[in-house]
Amino acid sequence: MIVLAKLNALEILQYEKAIMSRADSIKTLYQELKAGILSLTDIQEQVDMNKKQVLDLHKKMYNYWQGKNGKWYSYLPKERVEPPKGKQIEIVNEEKLNNKIIEYYTNEESRKKQKKACPTFLEVYYMWRSLKDLELTDNSIYKYNTDCKRFFEDTDFGNMPINQMTENTIRLFLLQTVKELKLCKKSCSKLLVTSKTQFVMQELKRLSLIIL
Repeated sequence: MIVLAKLNALEILQYEKAIMSRADSIKTLYQELKAGILSLTDIQEQVDMNKKQVLDLHKKMYNYWQGKNGKWYSYLPKERVEPPKGKQIEIVNEEKLNNKIIEYYTNEESRKKQKKACPTFLEVYYMWRSLKDLELTDNSIYKYNTDCKRFFEDTDFGNMPINQMTENTIRLFLLQTVKELKLCKKSCSKLLVTSKTQFVMQELKRLSLIIL
């Protein structure tokens, strides 16, 4: 097993962008096949080329190896875990592992496109803050900014479309954040207050979703 060196933030961003671009190409080719625009013969070479590029880029980001038990392993992106590690996956053979990796990236690209149709938690939060800050002191604004950065920035929850938020997703986020950040009682209170700010309650109510 070759252990990859840790990448810096710019390298991670560049690799992720390149992978998603190729994953999008695969998705588009299959859509054109389904629509009858292209035949399987027309797209097969392009699909295979894009799949190979996705795998090559993935292997530059994440550890990829065969275990002594004969099974194959790698990692997929995981919140708050930087490459070359992430969410470990274990598959019985290399071909199925490669298919699992490609499936993840093509589905992730589709998910990101769908998210653009509805504002995310952070997008609505910042819209609400643009008005709320007019009522706050500089000290309060600083505290809001600090709490937001600590709890929500660069998280799946912060980037989640409002219309996908349910009681379970909110509870799961709160419990995971308390555990991962080892929050004390005071910090838990800040997290709860920030999570249940007026804009969230209004948006979830408007969309007929359940809140805590």
